[in-house]
Amino acid sequence: MQKRGQVTIFIILGIVILSSVGFVYLVKNEYFKSEFEKQRDKAIVPEQLAPVSMFLDSCIESLTKDGANLVGINGGYYNGLPEDILPRSVVNPFSNSLEVVGGLEVPFWYYVSANNLQMNQVPSLENIESEIGDYLSENFYEYCIVELSRFVEQGYGIDIELGGEVDVNIEDTHIEVIYDHVIQVSLNNVTSVLETHFADVDVNLGNLYNSAIAIIEKENDEYFLEEKTIDIMSVFDSIPYSETELTCEELSWPKQEVVSNFKNIVSDNIRGLNIEGTNFEQNADLYDYFVLDTKKIKNLDSATFSYSTNWPFVIDVAPEKNGFLVADDITNGIAGELGDFLYGIMCLNTYNFVYDVKYPVLITLIDNEGYIFQFATMVVIDNNQPRKNTADIIDYGSDGELGDTYCSNLVIDSEVIVLDAETMSEVQGAEIFFKCFSTECRLGNTDFSGSLSSKFPQCMNGLISASKEGYYKGSEVMSTNVETQTTVFVQPKYDLDYITKVIDGSSIRDLSEDEQVIFMFDNLNNNFVVNAEGNSGEIELIAGTYLVKSYLSTGEDYTIELKGDTLSKCIEVPRPSMLGLFFKKEECFEFELEDIELDETIIGGVEFEFIINNYEVANADTITLYSVFDRIPTKHEDLSQIFENIKHNHLEDSFRYPIFE
Repeated sequence: MQKRGQVTIFIILGIVILSSVGFVYLVKNEYFKSEFEKQRDKAIVPEQLAPVSMFLDSCIESLTKDGANLVGINGGYYNGLPEDILPRSVVNPFSNSLEVVGGLEVPFWYYVSANNLQMNQVPSLENIESEIGDYLSENFYEYCIVELSRFVEQGYGIDIELGGEVDVNIEDTHIEVIYDHVIQVSLNNVTSVLETHFADVDVNLGNLYNSAIAIIEKENDEYFLEEKTIDIMSVFDSIPYSETELTCEELSWPKQEVVSNFKNIVSDNIRGLNIEGTNFEQNADLYDYFVLDTKKIKNLDSATFSYSTNWPFVIDVAPEKNGFLVADDITNGIAGELGDFLYGIMCLNTYNFVYDVKYPVLITLIDNEGYIFQFATMVVIDNNQPRKNTADIIDYGSDGELGDTYCSNLVIDSEVIVLDAETMSEVQGAEIFFKCFSTECRLGNTDFSGSLSSKFPQCMNGLISASKEGYYKGSEVMSTNVETQTTVFVQPKYDLDYITKVIDGSSIRDLSEDEQVIFMFDNLNNNFVVNAEGNSGEIELIAGTYLVKSYLSTGEDYTIELKGDTLSKCIEVPRPSMLGLFFKKEECFEFELEDIELDETIIGGVEFEFIINNYEVANADTITLYSVFDRIPTKHEDLSQIFENIKHNHLEDSFRYPIFE
């Protein structure tokens, strides 16, 4: 009996423990229920009226799916995008959305406006919930309430109150909807008021939205689309970028052809990008280049990046001449006769084009159920750099695209002060221009205090410039999205006489009758460039740090024979890879040079940096310039060595820098 009593106690204890665990589980389960689940569980509908309630819930579920699909393909928006400052037009082909096809516009989550303001249009999750709620409110009556007529035909009594409120909650894998809308329903003396309607829709909107956020954050942090674009610029021969070539052919490219090639190459290569963790086929050798790694991607089946050649593609390139991109003929640009010589011997063409590029990319995310979420972003190359320009801004001298429309939209009060860079005194009567992207506006002249207070058009990182006779034009970056004040410094110009000398070994001599020389001064602080040729003349200089290049050549009626030779040259040549993107590989080849007679040739020169300070240039009348004689070439190798020595001749003990007197 005692053993039986012990067993009974253990049984009772077990029952208590199990009951306690079950109670705790139920309490915990109830505690962690969402507000949606709690309200849905409280809703009690009489069995006779359940068909009406079930229909309304089903109708709301269907509308929620439609709303989710709609905001998915429209980048999180339903009721339209915020109004753009300048609508889409010929002068503003982008606006704030990408026109994918007729009637379908996908918002830019990042873009640069026509007045060069950086804009973000990333909707918050709360905003998307509101957008879906608006869709439900606008369509609930037409698609749900009106259809209740079928129940009236079945003998139901239905009384509908106007109004109603909807609450949408987007979770990672589903959407919860609570729709408060009073509907009184009766049947066979059973009446109930259906106040709240529910829908729980399985759709990965939350996950895809989070994935989209991860992608745009990665782009905004790392500029991976811009970096891929710069790679394209640097490796494709059909897009001239930066190179020095040993050729006597004139190198030029029609701009329209470059743009067309650029668009096609971008279209082919952008679509090769993929996201780590999605389903795609990829070349293993190019995996690291084309596959992006983000840590926040969930339940994503595929991600596509696309650019269509039918979409806008804007390029500004400098330098440009009459619709052509033209390389600089180094040798021909030195001097007329000297250039004629070099065309026959060692023709050097160099180009370093500066690109401003804007084009859209559509990013489409799809889950394994086929749900789509997409948005657009703008790829921006500014002075050959991703988006943010860190180099000197280049003045292209363009008339601009927006013209009077932009320049007449003066809304921000700002002030420009122009000062003499040497004396710090105010500069009266300086002409002021403001440039935003490719549009330049004349704003007026500074007053007696060196100031111009005016209303400016809005622009982020625009260029304010000041010019006046006797000064070299000054410029500064200026943002006019808020009221601001900017000071521009202008450099005074000084007229000097110059004389040239030749360092020949340990001696210094005048230029001989059969020699000619050119000095090229390139100010490294700005774009000021000036040349000096011959024995003497006048030169106009400003203070600053210069890269000075000098070339000494034989003159007329001078014949030199160069013996033939075999030269070897190694170059980097592009190799095609997946989707047309090229990578470079070095290849070497030999070429034969025949005997040749020259009536002109390079016999020396020098290249060096030189600082001209304000005091010495302001107080001098004359500057003496020194070039270096190297040798009279007798073979092609000599000529190559002369060009090589030009870079190092300033290191010789006998070399002299320019002297002010």
